[in-house]
Amino acid sequence: MVRITANLYEEAYDYIRQDSAHGNCVMLVAADVDSLCAALMLQNLLKKDMIAHKLVPVSGYRDLERAKEQIIEKDEDLVSIIMINCGGLIDVKEFFDIESYTKIYVFDSHRPLKLENIHHNNINVCVFDDDRETEKLEKVLEAFESLTYNSEDNSENMDSDSSDELLENTRSKRRRLDEDQDLSRSARIKKRAQSNLLMNYYTQGAYHANSTAGIVYDLATKLSKTDNDMLWLAIIGVTSQYLHEKIDTTEYIRSVRVFRDDTARLNLSTDEEMAVINNEGEIRIEDEYRFMFFRHWSLYESMYYSSYVVSKLGLWNPEGDKNLNRLLAQMGFRLEQCKQIYTHMDVDLKDRLRTKIEEISPRFGLTELCYPSFTRGYDRKCVLSAADIVYAISALLETSPTTAVHFGAEGTWTENRDWRDMLANDAADDATNEKRRWWVKNFYKAYDALGKQSSEMVLHGIRICMETQQAIARQVFAAISKRLIKKHNNCWIMVVDGGPDLPVFGHQLTLFRMGLFALDILRTTSARLKPLIVTSLDEVHNVYIFTSMVAAPAFGETRRNISEIGREGTICNR
Repeated sequence: MVRITANLYEEAYDYIRQDSAHGNCVMLVAADVDSLCAALMLQNLLKKDMIAHKLVPVSGYRDLERAKEQIIEKDEDLVSIIMINCGGLIDVKEFFDIESYTKIYVFDSHRPLKLENIHHNNINVCVFDDDRETEKLEKVLEAFESLTYNSEDNSENMDSDSSDELLENTRSKRRRLDEDQDLSRSARIKKRAQSNLLMNYYTQGAYHANSTAGIVYDLATKLSKTDNDMLWLAIIGVTSQYLHEKIDTTEYIRSVRVFRDDTARLNLSTDEEMAVINNEGEIRIEDEYRFMFFRHWSLYESMYYSSYVVSKLGLWNPEGDKNLNRLLAQMGFRLEQCKQIYTHMDVDLKDRLRTKIEEISPRFGLTELCYPSFTRGYDRKCVLSAADIVYAISALLETSPTTAVHFGAEGTWTENRDWRDMLANDAADDATNEKRRWWVKNFYKAYDALGKQSSEMVLHGIRICMETQQAIARQVFAAISKRLIKKHNNCWIMVVDGGPDLPVFGHQLTLFRMGLFALDILRTTSARLKPLIVTSLDEVHNVYIFTSMVAAPAFGETRRNISEIGREGTICNR
């Protein structure tokens, strides 16, 4: 148990299955696309094995505290706690103070892992992981256990002495001190090296391992329970990590190779078959452009609001607009055609798009406009890419009622659905709980949209995301042009505290996307890359929210972030 790698996935799942036969199971799920995909897959596995469970969304440590007080501490029959993209960075056994018969199963891509969760003596916590860091972690764990548990053993020995043997105890302590002083030079060097190894492990910076959805898909593969729906969810989860720059291109391509094999196995393989059989639900291997929603937007807008195209063509200034027009002209595409919705463009232009882009775009520095991806048919008439789903689900998660009103889409966010069971203990006048109300609703909207074969809610998310992307572009263009991104010794700081689009930036996910957009430009305009802190005023609650990220030299590369503590949060505005 403890750290569970691929060869132990099936055995660990058997523990969940066996324990849940005589107890309850709770699943705590973080509010991001990768987590939702992993939760849906795991929920499908549990349902197939008739394992009753309760799903609880969490957005941070405050929600974990709430789940502990309202659910975990009150459930005497709780035997399994499953944590998805949460829990890996804290000592979960100490945090929940669980009974000896309760086990915690952690699926978390955040790194570095808390070593208390994965040391060999911790039989109550199982952390699912891949094999790629095994060698390094074994050395770190050896140092951790040597320094931590040897020290605890000495402390316990001292505490066990009785008061009647005080004199002997004092002499014993002196002997121990003498022994410590007499440690051989090699032992002291080893101890110092172990301390340095632990310090380096925890100070290396925050980063992400393989997608959690990818880990759950590997589990389903071990159990021989994969299907097209699970494959699609795994693809979406990994794509989310890639688009949000949490994994690099090498890691992404490694997963794509696996997905390509499974796509060929689970889907129709020949063009002739695809031509005569309804493609609803079919997954196809298809390269994706680095401009978003081109199937649903106009080609011009799709390129204009893509951070990659923006950064290469300089679209934040008037000269950049001319560059985009020249690019399209050299491709032989009339501007009026490019400004039509893509589905209304001339068929011959759509057929020539890939060839012309590959021929012309390198002249403008656009050398990496495509990456390998997948599409799936919905509703017999709609084709959505994995990137489309990622952006749409992110929009459903992050759009507050205020933002929905700003975009004229409030109807979907104020529909009459009963959330009283989830929110029964929240105080109506508490600003934090007010925010919790809408993000919990958003969580389930996004969860439902992912789990359905209907494209209706996903397309709604796409429309909202288009509006959000335009607001992000406007804000970043203004900040770059007016030099509002302030350069400090060790970082850049971008503050959003006014303007008509201010209500849009009330969620960390939106701020993070805006930060990535700005970093794409800063990569091309700045000689030295620095971390970026993005903060926005929440006028409703009179606080500033913020997030931070580290700039990698190029898209598809990653750098470890500053400490996870302080990476995002809220600051009171006084």
